[in-house]
Amino acid sequence: FPSHDRPLKLFTHPRWIFIKFKGGTMKGLTKPDNENRAVIANTINQFIRGERLTAVIFCFGTVDIQFSYYYSKLMNKPFNPGEIIDGYIQFIKSVVDPRKYKVGIQLAYPSAVSEHNMLYQLENYHIVDEFYGFPKRDLTVELTEPEREHLIKLYNKIRDTKRPEAQQILASDFKMPARIERLNAFNSLMKRKIHGTHIGIINMGQHMVDAHGMV
Repeated sequence: FPSHDRPLKLFTHPRWIFIKFKGGTMKGLTKPDNENRAVIANTINQFIRGERLTAVIFCFGTVDIQFSYYYSKLMNKPFNPGEIIDGYIQFIKSVVDPRKYKVGIQLAYPSAVSEHNMLYQLENYHIVDEFYGFPKRDLTVELTEPEREHLIKLYNKIRDTKRPEAQQILASDFKMPARIERLNAFNSLMKRKIHGTHIGIINMGQHMVDAHGMV
């Protein structure tokens, strides 16, 4: 999700390499057949073999609580942060030894999207497609013009509804206090589980919010 990598682009250093994984989730990395999992492992291994690795910072989790959480609730599927974090930590330790290299985890950081735009954002990233029964498609392939017009008509039909069903289900979750509470709970759990693993914690989000947790 391109919008979530922009804060990271504020960091510039001639020796830093920034690698983006589109739509990469923490939960996805816990699955053995995940494409991003293999790419990350191979990339780190290349740096290790070339003796060019000094440190690694992993930046996952924001997509999980900003998108995967809503999808899970809409589709009535389990969302277990503890299980996801455990798998994430095991994955990190499997690709780089934190006792040999500096390894850090960037905590999930907050979203500034206003409450009334949340449903539109989920639509924009196709999080509600399955919920509404939209035809499945490969998101890496560009839509043809007729396909794009058809999709627009489907979304417009939803927006013409006074209170779309997805909005009714997620209304309380869209509220900023609920989102801040969920973010803080997720990050607190991450910190507890990281304790004693030799993996460091980076909290960029604390520099992005005011005393009330608002961006």
